[in-house]
Amino acid sequence: MSIHKNGIWSSNEFSNYSFRTIITPITIEEPDGSIWLQIFHHNNPSTNLFSDSDTFVNGVYKNSDMWFNINACNSFTEWELMVKQKTTSSATEAKYRWIQTANPMTCVFADVDAADITKITTSGYSSMGSNMGGLYKKTSSTYLCQNNANSGNWWGAVGAWAAYNSGIPGWNGLTVTTGYLDIYIRIDNDSLITTDIAKIFNNQDTIANNFIEI
Repeated sequence: MSIHKNGIWSSNEFSNYSFRTIITPITIEEPDGSIWLQIFHHNNPSTNLFSDSDTFVNGVYKNSDMWFNINACNSFTEWELMVKQKTTSSATEAKYRWIQTANPMTCVFADVDAADITKITTSGYSSMGSNMGGLYKKTSSTYLCQNNANSGNWWGAVGAWAAYNSGIPGWNGLTVTTGYLDIYIRIDNDSLITTDIAKIFNNQDTIANNFIEI
């Protein structure tokens, strides 16, 4: 640990450091100018699956193809989320975007029914369908959390450690095999953020002159 006096640490450096507990932060900008932090990545699930010993306690990180930054979900009052999904490595990417008022790390099925989320249907985002709801924590032997789909299957499985149709059940009734399932959380909407630590902006604004680095 080192103590810095009269130093300058820009907001993007501070936030990047804070979120580096799982994996180096990946941020993207959508066509509407919104900024997003990637919090989950599962690549090629037909050969890469999580373990049934993975838990929510300290976040889940296995390797560059399978990781979940759980801690990033706990600084919001509402959660604007986006899934990017390719069923196979050669498939066209689909994007699903919505806002939910329940923390996906603590809520249950009833909190994120299709009627309880705001689906973003502007150009560039795929339709989630009338049965597709938000993301919620699931106690299960096959996945960490899932989309609230009104069906018997575990669609939108996040952190799956059991195979389904030689892959995992993705969003909108699709199976992800040699492609990927990524989840992003929007981080540039101040009205949805409760702590400065979650505000990641692509700028050099000074947020502190004296600080402690742990």
